Amino acid sequence: MGNLDAAYNALAQSFMHWGFLGWAVLGSLTGVVFMHLHYEKGLPLKPRTLLYPLFGDRVMRGPAGALVDACCVLAVIAGTVGPVGFLGIQLSFGLNALFGIPDTYTTQLVLLAMLTAVYTLSAVSGVMRGIQFLSSANVLIGGAMLLFILIMGPTEFLLKAFPLGHGGLPETHRRRWRSFARTLGG
Repeated sequence: MGNLDAAYNALAQSFMHWGFLGWAVLGSLTGVVFMHLHYEKGLPLKPRTLLYPLFGDRVMRGPAGALVDACCVLAVIAGTVGPVGFLGIQLSFGLNALFGIPDTYTTQLVLLAMLTAVYTLSAVSGVMRGIQFLSSANVLIGGAMLLFILIMGPTEFLLKAFPLGHGGLPETHRRRWRSFARTLGG
């Protein structure tokens, strides 16, 4: 397999795990179930509500529901803290590579403190002010980066790689399920 084939295969893997397909299924399914249970059944917007179709009122009123909610809160915290910590390391490395700022533990802590301050201010200021501002800024910065990469980067490769990476998804799924079937004795 040549370098281009390896790149297309890597893109297919990343599209499968972090691309539109996985997020569409995850977000759509959860959103539709939440919407139905909240607006039609009057249930709260809590993680335990997703288990209502399986366990009924037991999960809504009992300790199992509280445990589910607590586990979900811990999962969100763990899923947020880890990437923020990695972001501090990546920013520190990037600042060192671009501007010669020392890539030290102190630099990483200062960056993490700044990130924490931005996150805290956006959360405290509410959804309509801080979080909406950060979301809008994120979309604008992402669009600007996309245009910059398309104009200044390897445009021909990118325009070929995107559809070829998506075209490799069926093969990636087939290999994954074949290897998974072996573990089940298939």
